[in-house]
Amino acid sequence: YATYFENGVKETEGENKNGVIHGINKIYYSSGVLSFEGVYDQGELQGKAISYYEQGNQKGVFYYNKGKKQGGYTLYYPQGTKQEESVVNNELLTQTVTYYYQTGTPQRIENKVRED
Repeated sequence: YATYFENGVKETEGENKNGVIHGINKIYYSSGVLSFEGVYDQGELQGKAISYYEQGNQKGVFYYNKGKKQGGYTLYYPQGTKQEESVVNNELLTQTVTYYYQTGTPQRIENKVRED
C-alpha cells in the first residue's frame, strides 16, 4: 500500500496482510525524506525500527518485540553524534543509560532497575 500527501509526495508505504500492517513499512516527511522505517508482524512492530531527522540523519534506533520496546536504544543529535544510549542486561533486569554532549563526549551514566 501507499498513501500520499496533498502535494503528491509519498507519505507512507508498506505491506498489508489481510488488512493488517505486516512487513516493512515506511513513513515520510512531506518533503519526501524518510521519517521512520520498521518491520511489522501482524500489526505490531518487531525487531529494529529507525527514525530520522528531516535532514536525513538517524534520530533514533529502537528494538521491539511484539509491539513493545525491548532491549537498548540509541538516540542521536541532528548532526549525527550520539545523544543517549541504553544497554539492557536482561539477566539482572537493569538498564545502563549513557548521556552524551553534542561533541560526542559522555556526559553522565545512569544505572536503572528495569520496571517491566
